[in-house]
Amino acid sequence: MTKMITPNFSKSEMACRCGCGIYEMDDEFMRMLQELRNQMNGPLRVSSARRCSIHNETVSTTS
Repeated sequence: MTKMITPNFSKSEMACRCGCGIYEMDDEFMRMLQELRNQMNGPLRVSSARRCSIHNETVSTTS
């Protein structure tokens, strides 16, 4: 079962996408993100919330 951080955002949704499991989200940030979602009255898609340094190097387009 997916652990929900807020009513609309899960831990897996906010963790690094490489599978390393890194999850570091500030509680206040998550509260504000949820409030923004509530004000939008609809979905708020998160494409990349947290990246470990290895994953960031892999997907980075800068040198």
